[in-house]
Amino acid sequence: MWSSDELDLDAYLALLGYDGDRAPTLATLRALQRAHVLTVRWATLDSFLYRRVALDLPSVQDKLVRRGGGGYCFEHVVLFAAVLERLGFAFRAVSGRVQLGADSRRPRPATHAMLIADVEGARWLVDVGFGASPLEPVELVDGAVGEAGPWPVLLRWQEVTHGSEGWAVHEPGEGPEGRRGGRCGRCSPRTRSIRWTSRSGTTSWPRTTAPPS
Repeated sequence: MWSSDELDLDAYLALLGYDGDRAPTLATLRALQRAHVLTVRWATLDSFLYRRVALDLPSVQDKLVRRGGGGYCFEHVVLFAAVLERLGFAFRAVSGRVQLGADSRRPRPATHAMLIADVEGARWLVDVGFGASPLEPVELVDGAVGEAGPWPVLLRWQEVTHGSEGWAVHEPGEGPEGRRGGRCGRCSPRTRSIRWTSRSGTTSWPRTTAPPS
């Protein structure tokens, strides 16, 4: 699905400086996400310059790994998904709407790519391509807070488009979410909502978004 047979895994891990365990565990996922976010550059320069952005794995790998360039969310997800698939993780891709204060009655298009991993009996949001991405996966439960690194996030099950509920990822700031146990500070409507897509990794999940269990 993600062309992981074309992935130069050793080159990717060398770029990250990662020499840890390769078993598909939560500890491995956390270590890889942290290393990826802190090492692989994020950039949108090509789109501003009207350059073609190829999303096949060989092109993404050449750009981000071999040439050390930066990429936007879809490029990061293509690369990281190939890594997870190669290591045997169960996951799927999802898309999101970056709201940044937009009214839910006028939702922005779903232009952000993320992954959901199924690890050790729980689902985890893996968002490696947002620029200021979380340094570790965040468990997909209502009220979960990701506190790793300087960019905490808050997950909420809420209205994400007019009349439709779903998952939203809040970033710190002033806004109506208020304090959440003193851990996330004040969270604003600068959110990215999540919806399922049909593209999956090593597992197949329902396409409908289910409420938190």
